[in-house]
Amino acid sequence: MADVYNTYCRTVLDQEKHFRIDTFNVCDYISKIGKFLRQGLEESGRDFYVLGISGGLDSAVAAALAKREGLPLYGLMMPYGETMKESGSYSRSMELIESLGMENDFAIVDIKPYCDIADANRAMLMEKFPCNHANTPQNLRLASENRRARQRMAELFDFAQTHRALVLGTDNLDEHCLGYFTKYGDGASDREPLQYCLKGEVRLIAEALNVPTSIRVCAPSAELSADQTDEKDLGFSYDDFDKFALNGTSGNRLTDKLIFERWKMTQHKRAFPPAFND
Repeated sequence: MADVYNTYCRTVLDQEKHFRIDTFNVCDYISKIGKFLRQGLEESGRDFYVLGISGGLDSAVAAALAKREGLPLYGLMMPYGETMKESGSYSRSMELIESLGMENDFAIVDIKPYCDIADANRAMLMEKFPCNHANTPQNLRLASENRRARQRMAELFDFAQTHRALVLGTDNLDEHCLGYFTKYGDGASDREPLQYCLKGEVRLIAEALNVPTSIRVCAPSAELSADQTDEKDLGFSYDDFDKFALNGTSGNRLTDKLIFERWKMTQHKRAFPPAFND
């Protein structure tokens, strides 16, 4: 099995990821990513970027990269009711907005009313078409949580359509390889500055860009449910995945198996739907 794990690591790092970021070259890669974002606007003929401001590390770094390059950027903060205020992500988001001088370039859109309608429709359909599968309660919860991510995606693309903007993605390599994103939700964007950056590399960029400390030290969370954290969901840490990706092992056999199995299970998220083409 070790050979299988190592083959997976080589696939990720040699065939997909072509660079490594460290303390010595981080500034060079900040400039390269900035040019990549500038090129995206120029080639598309669009006028702005828009991204979801969550109070988390990845969205903060994506915003800071765009602003450092001097690119026009709008931010949408999209709480589900009071969840962002209760978790502290609202105050972190406001700290980021102030640090980037975006006080006049952001808006708050509460997605709860739209998601509540979806929850009611889902309950109605479940009543009409009962499902007695053992995983139904879990699937209902996941459907409700994923709807929140997809509602945020819909708000971003709606804004982008009406304001001639591109949606700026916030995916990192750990999330991408592990499938830790909502399909057609936070996995949807027009431009991805961090998708081939390991979480540890994103932290290096954040430090170099002086992203607020409160954001750099907070536990990563999609905030789709109370007390949810990424690492609690995954069963291992992002540092574990980074070690696995860079060294072929996290240092723990069980963790290696969890990482590999999650990668296999989420292959469909990284590919277009199969299409007949005789």
